[in-house]
Amino acid sequence: MRKSSQGGRRVSQPLRLDADELKGSSSRRTLDRRTSGIPQPRGRSSSEHRDGRMSALPPMKRSKSQLNVFTTPASGSTTPIRGLQLGPTGSAQSQRYSFSDGGRSSRKSTFSGVGGGKPGRVTKDTRPLSDKSFQQLEIQKITSFLHVQPDALTFAPKGINLRQLTMKLFVDLVDYLMSFIDESININMTNYVTEIPLIMKRWGYLGNINSSWLKTVNTPHAFPYVVGLLSWLTTLALAGEQTDYEACIQDALQNGDDGADDESFVYGNAAIYITHLMKQYKLWNAKDEAGEEKEEREFILAICNRNNVSDSEMRKVAESVNALEIQLNCPKEKAELEAAQEEERKYNEFLKDYNSVLNYKVGMEEYLNTAETMLEEEKLKLQREEETLRNIQNSILELKALLSNQTMTVEERDELLRSLNELNSAIRENEEYIAVVSNQCYADDLELVKKSSNMKKKTQAYNTVIIKESCWFPELEALKNDTNVLHQGADSELAELDSCSRKMQADIEDKHNKLFSDVKLLKDEFSQVCVVHNRVFTNR
Repeated sequence: MRKSSQGGRRVSQPLRLDADELKGSSSRRTLDRRTSGIPQPRGRSSSEHRDGRMSALPPMKRSKSQLNVFTTPASGSTTPIRGLQLGPTGSAQSQRYSFSDGGRSSRKSTFSGVGGGKPGRVTKDTRPLSDKSFQQLEIQKITSFLHVQPDALTFAPKGINLRQLTMKLFVDLVDYLMSFIDESININMTNYVTEIPLIMKRWGYLGNINSSWLKTVNTPHAFPYVVGLLSWLTTLALAGEQTDYEACIQDALQNGDDGADDESFVYGNAAIYITHLMKQYKLWNAKDEAGEEKEEREFILAICNRNNVSDSEMRKVAESVNALEIQLNCPKEKAELEAAQEEERKYNEFLKDYNSVLNYKVGMEEYLNTAETMLEEEKLKLQREEETLRNIQNSILELKALLSNQTMTVEERDELLRSLNELNSAIRENEEYIAVVSNQCYADDLELVKKSSNMKKKTQAYNTVIIKESCWFPELEALKNDTNVLHQGADSELAELDSCSRKMQADIEDKHNKLFSDVKLLKDEFSQVCVVHNRVFTNR
């Protein structure tokens, strides 16, 4: 059985459907009103030790702050100046400036956070570090700066050649150049791989800093990055060397309004504290704790004299402070403070939960509005599909009626199929016979063409012989006139030649008549061949 165009087999039996199969549902299943279409929150914990609100919080992110890094604790007597608040307000980086090596910050470390830029902005280093001429200029700048420094020869007594840079020399150069900005930084062979990237990132360096080339600074592929880092630090060291920070602060204090009182300070203008703090900061960097305590006592005495505070008043203040410390250390006060803090924490949590519920309510209202719109759209879509289903069912009923009212029986159909198969077989046989006859006619045509070609060749050969025979005869040798007319007897020779020419002319006329009759016979034969050829062509 033949296959259809879809690849399946043709079915000789007509489609017949039962009455039960035509019965289809004209409506869809109604929605279950017991279940809601609104997405409900899941994964709520029923444990009393688990806060259910935590399931709705976003995933935690790793903090970039340096909270867990060891720092030098401040002494109880002084409060040293920390780094300037140059970062964004409220960020951890703007509130803490710590050092991973545990050292003290210097007077220049207040500017160590400059260059960080806006958070989130990614800027690449645009310097042509791979350019040989650029490298040569930067090397010359670095060496020129180091040669004028008197203490640069302490770690390179034989001179500095960046082309033959060793690992220790690189570490010493980085530590020396960073000391112009922050004297407390200590870069050595044990911590340079981790400390240099952290410090340079904090300082806003845009170049490539990674451990892969920091561990192999004396290789060709790391040389451009080494030159770029040392050049950047040299530029920064030049700026730090040419800047007198104390002079800048003193100049700012002199230009300020020293006579006006600052409302944020109880004891007058805040500018009087700057000199004291700068002195304390120097002593703190020098780790002179005794000097710090002495300077603080002298400063407090000067403040008391300036504000006419007597010793008795100071003792009263000290006693009040002690009483307050005792009160703060009292277990009852601590318990009350902790209880107040706990109540505040709960209030904040409840307020957060209340805001979350409000937000959830707003979201649910928006979702309900969207769900109602989607429900109306689905209803319209359902109506269209039901209309399509009814049309299909009507078409099936019409087809079933047509099949039930058909006039041809199964036997008649089988007989018709048998006759159709016989006709198809006869058609195939006739097509095969026509193909055989066509092949035979084609072979006869080839044979006729071959015979016609041979006939043409023979005719051309015959014509060639005739032309040759007509152009030359042996009897013409006798007609050659070699007679000397001046000789006696020339008349008889000429008369003999004339008789020979007349005889030859008669022979030629006979041969011409014979050839003409032969040509006529050949023409008759050719006409018969053409008749046969036309008859064969007509039959084909």
